Amino acid sequence: MAWEAPHLLPLVLLLLLASGSWEQQPLLLQKLEGEEVFVRCDYPAQNSSKTKTWCRIIEAGTCTLLVNQPRLGEEPGNPRYVIRDHPGEGYFTVTMTALAEKDSGLYSCGLYESSRINILRTISLAVSRGLPPALALSELQAMVIVLTCGFVLNKGLLISVLFVLLRKARASGEPNPGEQQSHPSRS
Repeated sequence: MAWEAPHLLPLVLLLLLASGSWEQQPLLLQKLEGEEVFVRCDYPAQNSSKTKTWCRIIEAGTCTLLVNQPRLGEEPGNPRYVIRDHPGEGYFTVTMTALAEKDSGLYSCGLYESSRINILRTISLAVSRGLPPALALSELQAMVIVLTCGFVLNKGLLISVLFVLLRKARASGEPNPGEQQSHPSRS
């Protein structure tokens, strides 16, 4: 008996899942140097007691552990990486502060068990240089600068046109307004 089309669908789905074709693409987060990134990682309620992790993916299958909650060792850890667990709600958050360009890359949050990290979410972090805070302008400041420049340029143009007209009037021999003409006296 030949398989009918509806029976093939579960087999096709199983093959797609096994091949990794349905794997989620990393979420792209773009940040500026000095900013922070905040990531939420949801997990099933039955995993609330498992150790939560944040790691940087170096190459396929290799993830360098940056922070975990609770801490696995006595090391104090890097204060730039913080995990806050919300077991009652079934998620934890990761905060990475003081970002630099060198922080750009792939990161994952996951659950640590038996020397293995079960990945919950992967992000692609792109950190770029921004303007120094002293040079960064608000939208209002930029608008004031543009309007001021426009006003100054318009005033300059108006003065230039008046100056040209005044010179043209003098060159043609017409008296300037306000000047009295002298008439030769007859004696």
